[in-house]
Amino acid sequence: GLPVAAKSGTLQKRFRGTVAEGALFAKTGSLEKPPVASLAGFMRSKQGATLTFSFIQNGNDTTVVLHDEMAEALADYPAAPDLSDLAPHDAN
Repeated sequence: GLPVAAKSGTLQKRFRGTVAEGALFAKTGSLEKPPVASLAGFMRSKQGATLTFSFIQNGNDTTVVLHDEMAEALADYPAAPDLSDLAPHDAN
């Protein structure tokens, strides 16, 4: 099966201590040139809904941090944060 957040495979060290731990099942993917990172799978929300998602990010600022933040926000669906809170933030 798919890796489980904080439990197995490529997600074993991700999502520890978060609402996604044990509730998110996903496949990771990446390319170095051009830089691409992805996370796709499904998770159970706090309300018991099964949510399917796919995050694909490309460009020089690819990072798994943004994917992790978006996946954790899904666990609160339908009471998720505003989308602007999930947008990349300026490092300054």
